[in-house]
Amino acid sequence: MRIKTTFFLWLMLVLFTLISCEKDDVCLSPTTPKLLITFNNSTNVDERSEVSDLTVISLPDNDTIYSAQTKDSIAIPLNVNANNCKYILAESSNRDTLQINYQREDVFVSKACGYKTIFHSIQIDKITDNQNWIFDLIPLQSNIIDEKLAHVKVLH
Repeated sequence: MRIKTTFFLWLMLVLFTLISCEKDDVCLSPTTPKLLITFNNSTNVDERSEVSDLTVISLPDNDTIYSAQTKDSIAIPLNVNANNCKYILAESSNRDTLQINYQREDVFVSKACGYKTIFHSIQIDKITDNQNWIFDLIPLQSNIIDEKLAHVKVLH
């Protein structure tokens, strides 16, 4: 009789332990999307054109957030705490500045992921100087909700 009681108590302990376990909260949903930029040929806007020695620097803190030998597209983060940001895109030693303005919306994703920010009414302007390597900007989407499609073409 004592063996049956001990077995029953152990069985109950194991069952309560298994029942009380919580499912792991793992975030599998996409988080705040980045701005996707493609670099295209200025004479044929549908043709991708690699940029050599590309460096992306955030302003005003002058942090290098991206650097590559050759690239035909990049993804850069937007500031989730303000409605604008500036980046320097440098090809070799020629530097052009982009001013990006937008409206932010925080969206609840899940308990595990928390919130993500999506961006609306995107406006990108090139601050001109006397030696631009970026000829023009072609906006492709006015909202940044995901990273499935490019958001802007940079013609160079």
